Parts: sequence; structure tokens; C-alpha cells
Amino acid sequence: MTKKPANTNGAAAIGRRFGGAGAAACVVYIAVCLYLYHPYLPGPEPDRYIIMVNSVVGAVGCFVLSRRWIGAFVGSLFAGAVFGFCPLAFGLASYHPLAGVPLAFLPWLFCPAAFWRKYAIKHNRRIPASRLGGTAIATALCLIPFLAVVIYFLLCSNPPISVLPVPLERLGVPNFAGLIAPLVMKPHDFVFSVYHVPLPACLMGLCMLIASKRTGIMIIAGCAMVLAFSKPLFNQVPPVVWALIPMLVASILVGLGMEAFAWAGVADRQWVLFCAAATAVIAAGCLYLTITKGPLYRPAAVMHTLAVVMVCIVYFLERARLRLHALRWTLLSAAMGLDILLCSRYIIDGIGGL
Repeated sequence: MTKKPANTNGAAAIGRRFGGAGAAACVVYIAVCLYLYHPYLPGPEPDRYIIMVNSVVGAVGCFVLSRRWIGAFVGSLFAGAVFGFCPLAFGLASYHPLAGVPLAFLPWLFCPAAFWRKYAIKHNRRIPASRLGGTAIATALCLIPFLAVVIYFLLCSNPPISVLPVPLERLGVPNFAGLIAPLVMKPHDFVFSVYHVPLPACLMGLCMLIASKRTGIMIIAGCAMVLAFSKPLFNQVPPVVWALIPMLVASILVGLGMEAFAWAGVADRQWVLFCAAATAVIAAGCLYLTITKGPLYRPAAVMHTLAVVMVCIVYFLERARLRLHALRWTLLSAAMGLDILLCSRYIIDGIGGL
């Protein structure tokens, strides 16, 4: 009996590996969710479970989407964590459980636009020869999440639901103060933030995005930001919900920058130094606000100082030509994980368990 030849295509093996990574990430996100909400779980409110499901589904969706650009599991894991448990998600959920549904489905609806070319190549499907044809397909697929948000809120505001889960207010400049000090904002505010320690990783990811000239992602985030500052579409789509799309991009940039810090070499020295300097300026500003305006800014000053220490260690490891990738991943994961867990728990407690 002859042995059956192995599958040289590799698609099945890749699918199994990808599915295993997604399942492992899902387990981690469920554990984080239980940690954040366990003081409030004995309550009979079923709405809280909807909020938890939205966060986990959104986090896993961001994890899957980020695999298009991030090769490391840990980088994608933290990208999903930042998105699924960001202050903006908690602010939306504090108004109504249905407000978090776009958080859950947006990353998944961007997956066709991100992976259609790889899928076509693996399955021997015909790809348009001209660059214009490929751009047209990608643009059409990118419109799906935008249309889904509009359709969702039109359905919510009409029978049989007839509930508008989020106020019809625009995003304002004060909402972006959370980029520096998310815990200073009121818990019910719509705070656009990736927390403190992941901020230099987000900045590093942005530098990589600009250097690689990936304009498509920036155009998508820019269009969503314009909608967030505009009037409500059809007077029923809350503008603030569009901020979830740039928040999704920022979360992926966190994972991308985290991977860049872990593998940074001599050629990346100026980028690491730039992120360290920018974070040091932010930490100094928060320390000044702590001295002049009181202890309200103290958590931000402490966490941004921790971020400065983290980036400086990466810089000096690179300067000494020490790879030590495992040490870098451990340092980055510990610092970012501590910040995300402590700050998200603080916000949830401030809202009263949502």
C-alpha cells in the first residue's frame, strides 16, 4: 500500500495554525473579560453579558484582521485586547448594550478587504491584471463595514426595535484628550484612547505605516474620522460610532509597533529613539499637570513614565546589539498588560459595572 503524498499546498496547515491561534486568543480575551466583570457577574442583568460578548467578539475580530500585517501572535493578541477593551467601547456600552454591537462586527467585516487577494491566490482565482481593478475590488469591500453601520442603526431606530442606543453627538477635540490621560475623562465620555503604555507602540506602528506608504489604511481611518466630526447620517446614525474604525486602526498599529520594538535592529534606532523622546515629553507634561492641578493626573504620569522606561530599555538593548527577543516580548507584554488591565478595570468600576 503506497503512502498518500503530503499536501504540498500548505493551505490546510495554515488554516489549522490560524484557527489554533484564534482559539487561543479567544480564551485569553474571555479570561480578561471575566477578570474585569467578575465583581458584577452575580447580578441578574442580562445586558452585561451582551456587553461582554461584544468585547470578546470584537477583540477576536481585531486579532484575526491584524494577522494581515502582524506576524507575531503576541502583537496581534494585544491589538485585539486594546480594541475590545478600549475606553471608547466602555463609553458606548454605558449607554446601551446594543451600542457595542458595531464593536463586534466591524473588524470581521473588514476581513474580506484585507484578505481577498491572499484568498484568490491560494484558491487559484483570477485577479485583475491592472492595479486599478484590484483597487476597485478593495474599495468596494471596504464599503461593506460603513454600509453595515448605517443599516444597523437604521434598523435600531425603527420598529420593532425603535431604540437609538447612542446619543446623536459628534466627536469633539476633548474626546482625544484621552490619548494622553484616559482616566482623567469622565467614565461615560466617549474617550478615544489606546491607554498609556501602548501609546509609544502605536506611534511606532504609525511611523512604520508611513514609511511603508500604506495609504489605504490611513484613507479609511481618515474617512471615518470625517464622519465622526460630521452631522448624523439620516439623523439616526450617531457620529461617535464612526470613531470605532480609527480606533480599530490604532489598535492594529499598537500590535505592529509592539512587533517592531521586539525585532528592532540598527536600522530602526532612530524610530525607537523618536518614540522614546515623544513619550518622555508626554510623561513630563503629565508630571507637570500632577504638580499644578493635583493627583488626578498622577496615574497618567506613572504609566507614561513606565512607557518611557520600556522604550528606553528596548533602545539600549538595540544599541548594545543584544537581540534578546524573548526578553523584549516579556517586557512589552508585562508593561502593556498591566496598563490595560488596571485602567480598564478602573473605568468599568467608575461606570458601575456598566
